[in-house]
Amino acid sequence: MTAKEYLSSAQDMERLLNAKRRMLKKLQAQSTSLSSVKMGDRIKSSGGSSTAVIDKIIDLEAEILARENELIEKQKEIMHKIQLVYNPKLIAVLIDKDINGMSIEQIAEAMDISRRTACVWNGQALQIFRKETGLK
Repeated sequence: MTAKEYLSSAQDMERLLNAKRRMLKKLQAQSTSLSSVKMGDRIKSSGGSSTAVIDKIIDLEAEILARENELIEKQKEIMHKIQLVYNPKLIAVLIDKDINGMSIEQIAEAMDISRRTACVWNGQALQIFRKETGLK
């Protein structure tokens, strides 16, 4: 795994999580005509599609919660390794780009620097990150 792949792994996890959240919203919209169900409870009836939708909602909520916890752990792991860079401005660029999902343009604006400077700092940060972590 390359340094860029490693750093973007949390963003990939978040994209998948967001897709699951959109799926959950869609299922919840389908179930609006159903009577409310206390979350965590399964409907035991042999009812038709309404029971299936509610079961899917419950399963998806559990999966989302598990994936949210995985994402939090991955972000902590990445943050710990980013700290190896030791330069606050370079660390800030890595955090904004690879944890917060900001573009180089957004980083430049947020840090009140030029786009070119943001690119240079990102390159320097990646170079140090590769050296300190042993990732390519």
